[in-house]
Amino acid sequence: MTGSGEKAEEEEEEEREEPLTCAASTARRELHGTKTASRLEKVYSERFYNPQWPSWVLRHTEEVQAAFFVLFALLFVHDAKFNALGSANGRFISIVDTVNSVSCFRKGLPKRRRAGMVRFMWVLFVSFVVKFAAGSVISVLLGATPVILKGPRHMGSFFIGFLLVWHSPGDVVYRYITKSDAVKLMVCMCCGLYKLRKALFAVECSKEEGDSFAFAFTLVLLALDGNSVLRKGFLWFEKMLGIREAGQRLSVNFVLLDAVESSYRGLRQIIVEYMVPDFCVAFLIYSFGSVLEADFVELRIGLLVYFAWRQNTFGILAHIHRASLFHNAGRSPVANMRPVENALATIQQRQGQDSGATIQQRQEQEARATIQQRKEQGSGATIKQRLQQGFGAKMQQRQQHDSTSPRIALAKRNRPHQQSPTERKPLLGDAKFSKDAAIKNESPLLEEKVIDASIKKID
Repeated sequence: MTGSGEKAEEEEEEEREEPLTCAASTARRELHGTKTASRLEKVYSERFYNPQWPSWVLRHTEEVQAAFFVLFALLFVHDAKFNALGSANGRFISIVDTVNSVSCFRKGLPKRRRAGMVRFMWVLFVSFVVKFAAGSVISVLLGATPVILKGPRHMGSFFIGFLLVWHSPGDVVYRYITKSDAVKLMVCMCCGLYKLRKALFAVECSKEEGDSFAFAFTLVLLALDGNSVLRKGFLWFEKMLGIREAGQRLSVNFVLLDAVESSYRGLRQIIVEYMVPDFCVAFLIYSFGSVLEADFVELRIGLLVYFAWRQNTFGILAHIHRASLFHNAGRSPVANMRPVENALATIQQRQGQDSGATIQQRQEQEARATIQQRKEQGSGATIKQRLQQGFGAKMQQRQQHDSTSPRIALAKRNRPHQQSPTERKPLLGDAKFSKDAAIKNESPLLEEKVIDASIKKID
């Protein structure tokens, strides 16, 4: 009975897992899309698709990271030892350069909601062009076959690097390249060695063909910085697309002005940061270098140091050194490398140490000091005397003004029969009675009432 029951359950599961018909599968693709398309849509949108690591990797994250870093360092040492300071790049160095190129392009992309297969094809196309455009132009100028047509090796290394940057589990490759100082150090060293070999290859090929120094300098400029210039051009185009997708209208004048301004800045950067250093490199290799690897080793070592410095390798080393010193001292490297933020944090910490009772005591002391100061200034009688003095001084000023004013004297002369309001006797029911009139006519009772009312208002 148990065997027949298990067979029945298996048959039911097979019926449930029957493949969909063609119509059903087509409808499902139309509604939800294929699994690959949905993943690509998530990858090239703001919500990145991050496949997770297996559980055993998550349990030993630090050990796995250390193992991958050691493998990275061993592959770099093997490539550097095998090809030495020659003009041929190995597979590993090519993959690392592809990873660096794709990550730089990804870092410069604006955050946009455009997603799907169109976005995937566009990013893949731009990354491919940035990687191989300058090398293909050099091959054409030398009359050789471009590297992308020589075999699948270069294409394979490009796709491996592209997938590592965009499709690594947990986006770990891109995060480590942009945030880990140790990984950035290894990547910069690999890129420096890659650029040295590219420069040697360009100059040596031009010398073998008997070309001039100007032609060799052009090849060096394309080999070292052609990809960077092309990447910045694509990123400017991406910025324009991002502005348009944000809902802003792009006028022709705005695009032209921004293009002219960006071209001016780019041209200045090309001249100062690219052409002048590349001219010096091409001149040294063309004048003092040799085609043989055994000759002029010191010159090649010096150029390797220069390219490593150009990739900010020494800056990253200094940052790692400072972080290790602060770590050994038992302090936070971030807070110590930022003295302003550290001082602000110390002030906030001291303020947080004050309890509520201490703050309340300070407020009570301030209130007592204020009350004591007011008491010292005088009592109610003193205030009353001051008000009387103020009213008297005010009336004296008004009398002096009336006596010296020619306009008031002329009015009195023309209308002698009219009695001025300040000269008539005040009446208790008079609505026009004023404080000044009361004081003028020396009414002590009314003056006392006015002063008492003023004191009440002050109290």
